[in-house]
Amino acid sequence: MSVQFQKLKLPSYGQMGGVAFHGSDVQLSGNGPRVLLFGGQRQGISGAMYSFEQSTGDGYLQLPDGIEGAGPPPAPRTQPTLTSIGAEPQSALILFAGYALNIGCVNDLWRCVISLDASSMPVPTWEKLEPSGTAPEPRYGHSATYVASKSRIVYFGGQDPTRQFGDVHLLEPDSPTWSQPSVSGSAPMARMKHSATLVSGSQILVFGGFNKKERVLSDFTMLDLAADCSSATWMPITADAPPGSKAISARAQHSACASQDGRHVFIFGGYDGFKSMNDLWLFDGTERSIRNISVETPLPDARSRHTAHMVGDLMHLFGGYDGSKPIGGEVFTLDCSDPAAMEGAGAGEKKKDDKGGDEEEED
Repeated sequence: MSVQFQKLKLPSYGQMGGVAFHGSDVQLSGNGPRVLLFGGQRQGISGAMYSFEQSTGDGYLQLPDGIEGAGPPPAPRTQPTLTSIGAEPQSALILFAGYALNIGCVNDLWRCVISLDASSMPVPTWEKLEPSGTAPEPRYGHSATYVASKSRIVYFGGQDPTRQFGDVHLLEPDSPTWSQPSVSGSAPMARMKHSATLVSGSQILVFGGFNKKERVLSDFTMLDLAADCSSATWMPITADAPPGSKAISARAQHSACASQDGRHVFIFGGYDGFKSMNDLWLFDGTERSIRNISVETPLPDARSRHTAHMVGDLMHLFGGYDGSKPIGGEVFTLDCSDPAAMEGAGAGEKKKDDKGGDEEEED
C-alpha cells in the first residue's frame, strides 16, 4: 500500500494564517463534521476561533466572538485544551486553562455552544463555568481526553511557570463538577505537551512529552478509568518495534489520534529536543507494537505544536511550528482506513524529507 499525505485545496475565502499551540477538536454536528480551533500562537497570543468545515469544502471560517448581547469570550491564550462533548449531533465544547495574554497561567473553565445564524454561519456562545469540587491548579501544556462512556473529560499533566504536574483530574461537564480519582499502578513522571488518546471505552494511551529533568520522553503508559470513575490505574506499556527496525524517538509537541475502533494510534511529528520532525508512526494496541511507516513524498513540512484529528478514516493535520514561526493554515489528510496495509509500508527504505531545523524548547 502506498501511504501518502494529501494537501487539501482550500478556496481563497477559506484561508487561515499560521497557528501553533492552539486548542482544537472535532465536532460531529448535525451539519456534518467540523474541526474547531481556538487561540494559540499566531502573530502573538491569539483569542481567535476558526472552524474548518470538513463536510462543505469551505475551508476555514473565522468565527465571530459570540452572539450579540451574550457574555464575553475567554481571554486570548496559548496551550489550552478544547474538547467536544456529548453525543451526536454535538454542539458544545469545553475550554480549559492555558497561558493567557496579560494574565499568565490560568485554570478557568468555559463552555462553548456552536449554533448557526441566519446565513448558516457557525457562531459560538461562551459561558464561564463555576463547577463544584476542587479545580486543578492553573496550568498549560496539559491533555484533555473525553471518555464518552463515562461522560467525563480526563485531564492529565501540564505545568505552570515553576512546576510540572503528573496528576489526574476528572470533569463531569453536564453538571460541571471536578473530582480527582484515587490513582494506583506505576504512574508516569510529570510532563507537558504529551499526547493522551482514547483507545477503548475507558482506556487512555499517554505517550511522550517533556519533563524538566529528563527532557523529551518516549514512554507509553495506559490509564484505565474505573466504572464508577472513583479510581484509575496506570500501567506501563512496552511497545516493540519489528525486528531490525528502529524504535520511536523521544518527542514532545507531537500529535496522536486513534482509528475508529481504537486499536491503532497514529503519531506524527513533534520535537525531539533538537529539531521538529515529520515522521509517521503506528501503534498497534492489540500487538503492543510501534512501527515507523514509510510515507511517499511530498510530506508535510516538519512540525511540532500542531494538532491532528481523525474525521472518519481520514487523519487531518492542522497548524504547527517549523522551528522559526507558526505554519500557515494548510490542511493535510491521510487515509487511515487500512492500518494493516500501512503496517506493511513500514519495511524497506523510508522516503521522507525531514526539513526540521534547530529550535529552542519553550516550556
